[in-house]
Amino acid sequence: MLRVLEHRKITVLRQLKALCLISLCFGLLACATTPSPQARDTAVTGATNLETNQLPAVSVFFQRPSSEFLAKCQAFEQRSLLHHCRFTAPPLEKLRTAIEAQGLFAEVRRADDDIPYRLSFSIADFNEKTAAEVGSAALSGATLLVLPMRQTKEVRVEAKLYWFNQLLSNFDVSVEDERSVSLFTLGKDFETPLARQIAEKVTHTLQSHPELFSAQFLSRTLGATDYDRELKMPQAVGAFQVAGSRQFHHPFLGMQFHYLRPAQFEDAADVFVYPIRQIAWQNSAIAIEAELEAIREEISRLLEAEEFLAPQFSDPQVEAGPEAEPVVRFHVDYADALDNHFRSRVVLAVRGDKFVKIRHTGLASDPAAELIADFSQRLLEGIEVPGESPFMAEVRRGWAAELSREGGQ
Repeated sequence: MLRVLEHRKITVLRQLKALCLISLCFGLLACATTPSPQARDTAVTGATNLETNQLPAVSVFFQRPSSEFLAKCQAFEQRSLLHHCRFTAPPLEKLRTAIEAQGLFAEVRRADDDIPYRLSFSIADFNEKTAAEVGSAALSGATLLVLPMRQTKEVRVEAKLYWFNQLLSNFDVSVEDERSVSLFTLGKDFETPLARQIAEKVTHTLQSHPELFSAQFLSRTLGATDYDRELKMPQAVGAFQVAGSRQFHHPFLGMQFHYLRPAQFEDAADVFVYPIRQIAWQNSAIAIEAELEAIREEISRLLEAEEFLAPQFSDPQVEAGPEAEPVVRFHVDYADALDNHFRSRVVLAVRGDKFVKIRHTGLASDPAAELIADFSQRLLEGIEVPGESPFMAEVRRGWAAELSREGGQ
C-alpha cells in the first residue's frame, strides 16, 4: 500500500513538473526590441516576483543629459563666479551595486541590452561655493592639506525608466554630498557613499510607483492590447473554473488563464491568448503552420533539457471553429526516467489577429480527449477577443518595411 501511495505521489509531482514545462513552452515565446517574424523564440523576463514582492529585473545605464537638464546647469553657472555645475557621476558599477543592495529589484544588471526594463541616469554637481568653503580651501592649501578642506554640494540626478527604448517615466532626485578632504583622506572612496545615497532616493521613488512595472501600464503606454480590460473570458467552462490569470509584460505573450476542475484538483487546462506574430496574419493557414512548428521545436528543446524521453507528436487535425475559423488539434506524448507517461493535448485557434491556445497535460492513460474537446469548444464559443492593437499594427508595418528593403537590395 505504501509503495502504491509513494508511486502515486511521484507520478503527481512529475505530472505537475511536466505541466510547468509545457506552460513555459507555450507561454514564453517572444521577440527582442525590434523583432522580426523570423527571430521569435526568445523568453522575455519582466514579471514581478510574487514571492518576494520584488520588481522585475532592471539594467542601469548612463545617458546624455536632456536639453532641459543642460539648461538648468548653464543657468546655475551663470548666477555668479561661485556657482559651478559639472556633469559627473560615480562609476556605473558602484551605482549598480548600490541599487542592487536596496533589494527592490529581482536583479540589477549593468548596461545589459537584453533586460527589458532600463534605468538611465544623468548626474551633475551643482556646487555653490560659500564664504566658509572658500576660507577652508585657502587655509587647507596654506597648510598643504594638513588641515581639511570641507566641501558641500548638491548632486542632481535626472532618471528615466524605459522598457527597451520606450520611455515609461522620468523623474528627478537630489542628494547632498559632503566631503572633508585632507592629506590624511587622499585616496578615500567618496563615490560609494554617493552611489548609495542616489540609489536610496531612486528606489524610494520607484517603490512609491510600482504601477510603472505592471503589464497593464506597459500595454497602455505602448498602445498594445490590455488583455486585463479588453479580453472577455468565461469564468466557468463546463466542469472547469478559472483559478488564476496573468497578463505578461511583453505584448507578444498576451495573457494566460488557468482553469481547474474542482472535483479533480490535478486536472487543469491553460489558455493563452496572444497576437499572431506574422505580417500577413489574415492568412490563417500560414500563421498556424509557423506557430505549430515553433511549438514543436520549443517543446522538444525543453523536454530534452529536463531529460524527458523524446516526445512523439501526433499529426495535427484541422476543423472549423464556432465562427468558421480554423481550429487545430494535436497531442504530444512523452515519458520520464521513472517510466511515467504523459500526454499534452493542444488546441490552437485563430481569432482575428490573435491565437487562442489551449493546453491540457495529464497521464497518457487518462481518458481526457472528449473532456478537452468539449472544454475547447465551449471556451471558443464564450470568448471575446479584442481586435488588432495600434502597437501590433505598427510592428507589422515595420516588419513589412524591413522585408521590402531586404528584397530591394
